[in-house]
Amino acid sequence: MGKYFGTDGIRGRFGDFPMTEAFAYRLSLALAKFLQANSDQLHEQLAPIIIG
Repeated sequence: MGKYFGTDGIRGRFGDFPMTEAFAYRLSLALAKFLQANSDQLHEQLAPIIIG
């Protein structure tokens, strides 16, 4: 996991391997599935997600 994740987010220049469009798409699907599966437990604990 340390390959992609920094202390407070994902690091890398978009468009350069491994931070490609396909990687961002797969990551967003995984995050959506996780949030959907855990929505009851996470309802009041979610932190903002910032993309930029």
